Amino acid sequence: MRLVIDGKRLDTEKAALHFNMSYWDGHNNINGDLYKSSKGHWYMLTPSQWESRKYWILTTPHEVIEVYRDFFDEDEIATISSHIDGWE
Repeated sequence: MRLVIDGKRLDTEKAALHFNMSYWDGHNNINGDLYKSSKGHWYMLTPSQWESRKYWILTTPHEVIEVYRDFFDEDEIATISSHIDGWE
């Protein structure tokens, strides 16, 4: 899918990385998608239990780990964290 977010032209089919985001809060399954473009831009379809409440945003790997950590398993967290400058 081709899209423009904050002036950046992105294509989900050409993304260098893609993660399915999913979290069960005890009552609802909340899901979204995280991508890293081939040019290094991180963007996501924000997690929501309702399809009509999802929207596209630019993000950073640091923000993803801080805000959406529960949506990923440990291997995915390690992969995302490896893209944060200064983290080991």
